[in-house]
Amino acid sequence: MASPNSNFDQISSSTLRNYLSRSFTDQVFNGMPFFAWMNKEGRKVNTDGGEFLVEPLLYGKNNTVRWMAGYDVVDTAPQDGLTSAQYNWKMAGGAVTYSVLEDAKNSGRHQVIDLLKAKINQAKLSMQDMFAEDLFLDGTADSNNALTGLGAMVANSGTYGNINRST
Repeated sequence: MASPNSNFDQISSSTLRNYLSRSFTDQVFNGMPFFAWMNKEGRKVNTDGGEFLVEPLLYGKNNTVRWMAGYDVVDTAPQDGLTSAQYNWKMAGGAVTYSVLEDAKNSGRHQVIDLLKAKINQAKLSMQDMFAEDLFLDGTADSNNALTGLGAMVANSGTYGNINRST
């Protein structure tokens, strides 16, 4: 007499499972409030191209401005106070591995959830999670390749955006 497969009893061999959702329920990435805040309209700027990222800055007042009367002389001394911060591009990446066998098994009428799309979404969420964490750091992770975050922006010394903080 043959032995039964211990992974399948009569019910599991004859009844489909009742999937409650057609996608994986996020149990890891829903708690990224700072990333969600950054993505709200007007807080994030999308851009393309260029050797560097440059942000024009007004860093000083025009000291010729004053109250005047009658024929007071206007000070025409040249004024500084305009510069630009310069930032290097940063790049993040990750792998999505999907075999031909997984593709064959996860297809047709037997596919409950598109496994490839789920794996791509997992990589996307993992990248967003890394981004959300690194927003608070100084950019020195991964051999200084990490996103330059708030930890570098609020430091008291050194340079930021190629601008010396002490001057």
